[in-house]
Amino acid sequence: MLFAIDERDPRPIYLQLSMAVKEAIRRGELQPGDELPSVRELAGDLSVNLHTVHRAYRTLRDEGIVRLGLGRRARVAPRRTQKAGREEVLGRLSGVLEQLVEHLTQRPVQPALGAPLRAHAVCAPASRDSAAAISRAEQRSAAARPCAATAGSTIRTPT
Repeated sequence: MLFAIDERDPRPIYLQLSMAVKEAIRRGELQPGDELPSVRELAGDLSVNLHTVHRAYRTLRDEGIVRLGLGRRARVAPRRTQKAGREEVLGRLSGVLEQLVEHLTQRPVQPALGAPLRAHAVCAPASRDSAAAISRAEQRSAAARPCAATAGSTIRTPT
């Protein structure tokens, strides 16, 4: 089984790996009980750190997709036949949310179209007094649009 890493993908490598395993399960390439490559083997094949592969496997374990055993290879977990309980769902959701927050705090905010921001946006009140505090050069070079963070404010982004 071959998993590929896309160096142009902005997602962390461990997320790319965990998504690749999920996709292989969805396509039927991996069945419940199938062994995944060992951490060392997969890290060597992909030329990534052992800890990166281990983190991907832990993420999949936390989501209930694989089973990890001490000194054993990861295996695809059996499919669920009953609904998860409230505590289990909350536990998994909190883990996923923690990963999302960690991922988002490590990257600059991007607009909805996916293009990276070229400068940090600054929210400033849209009053004349506060606008006077901004230098004339910044006023000329700043593009202003409504700020969603606070009512009656303006985002000034240098162009």
